[in-house]
Amino acid sequence: MEIVDSISIKTAERTLKKTRSSHIPKSSGYPPGENGNFVAVMENVLEIYQRPHDPVRPVICMDEQPIQLHAEVREPIPAQPGYPERQGYEFRRNGVVGGFMFTEPLGQ
Repeated sequence: MEIVDSISIKTAERTLKKTRSSHIPKSSGYPPGENGNFVAVMENVLEIYQRPHDPVRPVICMDEQPIQLHAEVREPIPAQPGYPERQGYEFRRNGVVGGFMFTEPLGQ
């Protein structure tokens, strides 16, 4: 990154310890002993993205995200000349649904 000319391993180690946030998990996210399997499967997935675009066999990606459903607690104040509609910040939670997104990253 060309920020410093050189840095000792100990300095880098101390800096990383200081900046590591407590909310970041210390584990890698997959079970111990599964690192090799995870990497092998991930390499297969990444290999798919290296393929040239083929309209007959498109690469389709899917992602899911939970979405909170909210309901108004108070009626919004309607817009008037010179003033936009105003809404309160209070809401009632009405559950959660799964939102799905499909993309074709190699498509044009």
